Amino acid sequence: MLDLNIEEISSPIKSGKINLMLGVLQKIEGMACRDFKQNSMILDKNKLDFVDRFEKRVEKKIAEFFLNKVKGDGIIGKHYNIDSTNENNWVINPLDGRANFLRNIPIFCISVAFMTGNIVKSCVVINPLLGEIYQAEVESGAYLNDAKISVSKEVKENKLFGSCTNEEVCIDTANTRSLGCSTLSMCYVASGRFDFSVDLGKELVDVAAGALMVTEAKGFVSKSGVTCNNILGFGKQSLVSSSKMSKKYIQNNLKI
Repeated sequence: MLDLNIEEISSPIKSGKINLMLGVLQKIEGMACRDFKQNSMILDKNKLDFVDRFEKRVEKKIAEFFLNKVKGDGIIGKHYNIDSTNENNWVINPLDGRANFLRNIPIFCISVAFMTGNIVKSCVVINPLLGEIYQAEVESGAYLNDAKISVSKEVKENKLFGSCTNEEVCIDTANTRSLGCSTLSMCYVASGRFDFSVDLGKELVDVAAGALMVTEAKGFVSKSGVTCNNILGFGKQSLVSSSKMSKKYIQNNLKI
């Protein structure tokens, strides 16, 4: 059982939900760094089992924490779905960037989002190896560590820079790459590092936290080119997140 003192947690967003998420993820952060380093010393034939155990262990610890701290809420995760038909649910992605982690590429994150009905209300994303903590709450803005962030302010159509997971649908005139980590790509849009992010076939756990980060950073989130306010509507549809200034150009030029 994870133990923490909520009163000791400092956050630019004054929210009980954010404090809970920060508390549990900061406890997980050290374990993630340690296991990533340990994975580099494991034989290739054993790596997959090691990463599977890590992912399940992280999700179990986070799920047990919320089930203990907040009675009556549901859990939606990759491996655990507990009372997920409840009005209030905690959405857990224990390892986004799994393939990177498996191959010792230091690009991955862990995220938790809180939902009421179909609406994501708050979220926290940690990038353990860089010590970066992203957080957002409805009508409270988005933050990277203690600094408020926003999407790209000045975007030129011929100089778009962002992430695309499938080159067959990407924008020919854009400078694209794939991080292999959907949530982190969306956080990069929220912080202005990327102008856009395009992912295909993503589940709720892959987009819930990142979508709120982008919208609270004054960006735009859609599925198949249509604005999506109902986060559960994403399912396995194509997902586009971008700054509003580049929204129209991206929608018109995606090959989907």
